[in-house]
Amino acid sequence: MKRAIFPTILFLMLMGCTSQNGDASPTTALGMKTTGECDQLERMSERIECYHIAAITTAHMPGGNRPAQAICENIWFNFGLNAPTKDMALRAELEANDCFFDVARITRDPEACGYISQQTSSTGLFGASTSQAMCEELAGNLANLKPENFFKNNPNSMCNALFILPLVLLGSLLRKN
Repeated sequence: MKRAIFPTILFLMLMGCTSQNGDASPTTALGMKTTGECDQLERMSERIECYHIAAITTAHMPGGNRPAQAICENIWFNFGLNAPTKDMALRAELEANDCFFDVARITRDPEACGYISQQTSSTGLFGASTSQAMCEELAGNLANLKPENFFKNNPNSMCNALFILPLVLLGSLLRKN
């Protein structure tokens, strides 16, 4: 066990000191971003994607729910509202919707789903577009999986299943006899 600690620490230090762009930012090396790093990118599509990653990074931090939602909103306001082309506006809208969806899943907060816009009916691409209903259902299910919700009177609670399963097994054994 003690032998594995040093190589692990060394690996993490090297990951923090190296990155694709040659800077020494540990967040960049680990795939995390800040909006400051995003603003330095040249292409608008890269900045849009970077803002999405920055929102995900922020959502993982304690108390990061509202700031992450604000970053998702900025995707639309900074890049979609006054986009040079209709395609770029569509890209910003879809990325902002995906951003709110990801933040809702990470923070287990269905309220973040309310910001998903329904302006685009279909993109002509394969797969379903992100919708408020889909987001609210998934984020709500994840919220029910929080440990503090296990003992509440909740039909989706694991405790209900664990209580009923032995009763079903007992009933099936008694019915056999």
